[in-house]
Amino acid sequence: MTYLLIFFAIIAGHTLIYNLSIYLFTSIFGVRVEKFYVFFDVKFALLKKKIGKTEFGLGWVPFGGYLKIVGFGGEPSEEIPADSFSKLSFIKQYLVLFAGPLSNLIVGLLVYAYVFTFTPSQSFASIGIIVLLLAGYAILVNFILTLNRNRGKITTAKKDLFFLASMIVYCALMVTIAYLVNQVFPLFDCFEKLWQGNLMDSYFNTPDSSFNFYFFVALLGVLLFFFNLLPLSGMTGFNLLKAIYRFFSGEAISDKFQAIFGLISLPFLLVIFGWFLYQFIVVSLG
Repeated sequence: MTYLLIFFAIIAGHTLIYNLSIYLFTSIFGVRVEKFYVFFDVKFALLKKKIGKTEFGLGWVPFGGYLKIVGFGGEPSEEIPADSFSKLSFIKQYLVLFAGPLSNLIVGLLVYAYVFTFTPSQSFASIGIIVLLLAGYAILVNFILTLNRNRGKITTAKKDLFFLASMIVYCALMVTIAYLVNQVFPLFDCFEKLWQGNLMDSYFNTPDSSFNFYFFVALLGVLLFFFNLLPLSGMTGFNLLKAIYRFFSGEAISDKFQAIFGLISLPFLLVIFGWFLYQFIVVSLG
């Protein structure tokens, strides 16, 4: 039970860092955030207060939290507000999307480096390379979008091909980042132990409770980064690919495509998340 409480507390902490990072960039770019909640306010909120144009609140469902950003995912009306997310350039949208996941990864790697390896310089170097890779991907895509902007009508086949190519390059980027992370954090070993159901025996069965706590912080920060960046419906990775498609084609991905992709993605998300919860909470922490 103690580990479960620590688990949910750290998830809440990482979510707060995630949302604060996104909120920082939306504020810099003048995008309106309608709601900023710690925990979920299903039906009602424990606390809420409106400051400026944003309602800050504390929900009662103790798992994560959320932001409600104007224009995130597209506007249903023809008239798009000036402070809408969809009004931002591709690079600015990219920065907003990646601010949250990247902040979780940085916190996780630095906590692990300072507490366990005592070699933060190596982690700083890996973080720097990861940031450069993400920046390089954004610059490359933005360059292609700029070249394509004045080339007239784009065929459906070309749109689909570009979307597929963007996804392939994105997945290759995520694999490369996973390899870099594994150089300074036992990511692959943790996945192997998690799959086998003995993560607890390998990393958490120590008399030092602070060791367990800090490793929790590091591990969950790294896992949340990769989980959020999965190119599956509802995840940050898919939102990025949708933005790329919209800037390239001048139109949003069709509702039919999103519905089909969502139906395909949902089983993967349920399996991944369900297996994680079972192995991590029931088997490892149970």
